[in-house]
Amino acid sequence: MKKWKGLKSAHVKRLIGCTLALGLLAGTLKAAPLFAGAADKVDLTSACSLTVGSSSSTDKEFIDDIAKANVLMDVYLVADAVEKKGYDGYVFEVKDTYSSTVTIPDDVDTKTWSDLAKVAAGVVENAYKAGNAIAPDKTIKAGETATNLSAGLYLVIARGDGITDYFEEKTDEQGNTGTYTVATTDVYKYYFAPEFVALPTKEPDENGEIKSSNPTPWLYTAQVFMKPLRELRYGDLKIVKDLLTFEDSEPAYFVFDVEATIGEGAEQKNVYSNVFTLEFTSAGEEYLIVEKQIPIGANVTVTEVYSGATYDVTSALTQNTVITANDLVEVRFTNDYNENRKHYGAITNHFDPVLDENGNPVIGADGKTVYNWAKYADSREEGQQ
Repeated sequence: MKKWKGLKSAHVKRLIGCTLALGLLAGTLKAAPLFAGAADKVDLTSACSLTVGSSSSTDKEFIDDIAKANVLMDVYLVADAVEKKGYDGYVFEVKDTYSSTVTIPDDVDTKTWSDLAKVAAGVVENAYKAGNAIAPDKTIKAGETATNLSAGLYLVIARGDGITDYFEEKTDEQGNTGTYTVATTDVYKYYFAPEFVALPTKEPDENGEIKSSNPTPWLYTAQVFMKPLRELRYGDLKIVKDLLTFEDSEPAYFVFDVEATIGEGAEQKNVYSNVFTLEFTSAGEEYLIVEKQIPIGANVTVTEVYSGATYDVTSALTQNTVITANDLVEVRFTNDYNENRKHYGAITNHFDPVLDENGNPVIGADGKTVYNWAKYADSREEGQQ
């Protein structure tokens, strides 16, 4: 006979269909009980309420930034709490909307509850993408309280206000791929896993476990916090070259070094370093786009490090800009033919990063990538006029 982890008898197991879901409040979510009534038997007719915070982080920078994400919490009733006569506890009865996909087994641990929350969220996602969205029972802003909730198992889905396509596939640090919902600020993207919360609940015991057998009152109001992942957002950089005059004996090559940093002073760190080449076979404008590689908010320095022997830079040699969230940031360089053809000609150049034994770019003492510069012989005869 299967036994519940942490419970001593199968007799108790049948009554605690809710307890490991309640355990989510102490496990994947952090609980802060707001109300404790008399130690009476659970009352499934009492209205419940739930407050959901966007993050349990205590880092001020994290807290200040996620507050800018305008996170909303959609709360869905997935299963009703059903009384088990003669016992102080309840079991779940899955709602019709989810019953074909969500099955709550007898033996449920924390990971299983997490997996079941993802299954329930998949029902919501599929309906949303099919244009037949399931209306949440409540939608609240992060930190606000959903009131007048009936007893049951609730799915909480966090999303950024105004983001229409908020479901995304993502692989976490452990290599597990799953569906998350997202919210964004100017600098970061936040990824929220769906969560289950059971109401009513109880305070955790000395081991942090929430069980209906805990000798504490039932709580009909609870506060929980999500635990989002976050990543820097990345923007686009456009490098434009305008060649006013073209010396048509050979193609012309122009090389640009791109360096990006975040932070100021001692806190500054290099977040991107690369080199790009533009080729010209006629006068006019050419460009390249560094797409979704440089973090938003990064300070970018673009330097034209090679122009060939027959062309001069007539614009600033180095240009600075800042990557933004919604714009294609542009830097523009201008070159012109200097009429100096003697002893020079078109060459093929390689400006490649030095790689270590693992194939990663080598970083120099200045914090920038170290490059090999290879210059091949002039392709025209010496002394050509």
